[in-house]
Amino acid sequence: MKTPLLILLIIFCTISCKLDSDVDITLPTQKKYHIVEAILKTDKDMSLLLTQSNRMNDIVMLNFVWYAQASFIINNDTIPLTNYLIFDKENNTVINYLSKTPLPKFTNGDIKLLIIKDKDTITSTSHFIKPISIKSWTVNGVDINVTIPNIYDSADRFFRIETFIYHSKEKITSRYAQLYNLAKNNEELLNIHMKVGKIKRDSIKIIVSHITREHYEYLYSCNRAIDAYFDPFTVPTPIKTNVKGAMGIFTVVDEKYISLKSTYP
Repeated sequence: MKTPLLILLIIFCTISCKLDSDVDITLPTQKKYHIVEAILKTDKDMSLLLTQSNRMNDIVMLNFVWYAQASFIINNDTIPLTNYLIFDKENNTVINYLSKTPLPKFTNGDIKLLIIKDKDTITSTSHFIKPISIKSWTVNGVDINVTIPNIYDSADRFFRIETFIYHSKEKITSRYAQLYNLAKNNEELLNIHMKVGKIKRDSIKIIVSHITREHYEYLYSCNRAIDAYFDPFTVPTPIKTNVKGAMGIFTVVDEKYISLKSTYP
């Protein structure tokens, strides 16, 4: 979905090198595995992205997995998903399994994932979260400030901001994303700050999300892996996953967004 999956697929496999004809080398056997991104949003149709990893000599690309039996389970209700490929260019998301059932506005309880593909079974469990509550947000030059009432338990004080910058009508010129671990912040109000680049713009869209700890850890570890891939001096962390039988994330998100005119400089 919004994670740069193509870069992660590069990291998950070893890039092959062109060898001289007189060099004989045997590459280790590599097993492909499934990658799941199921990020469910309140009041939005439930969906997921199911792909397969690349091997050493494969062309690095998104290998979509089709014809799996995929479903979400809430209480005693099973919601099946069907193959439906969607590219959301504006929000930089991709899905290939969709249900026309929106995620309910529950604030507690669990939701389960079940995927069966040939002989593989993929499962995961996530929990519903409180909705995001915004007291105020301001944009001042390159600074974005959001104030959130602290109505969350310490185990649920994880947030994310995404900012899309526009110029010349609807064309997106840049995108920023930042994670916030506020588990130890017991203040009455939670203040979140993001700084964007000094890029010419005429409007801006801000998305503030309340996310789970598992989602935070997954995104944080993915970011560290990407940093380590491009910077050899960065120590990578293992990519965290809450999915059994595959890699990836299954989680619930509640988000609010605002679009406003914002000229810079």
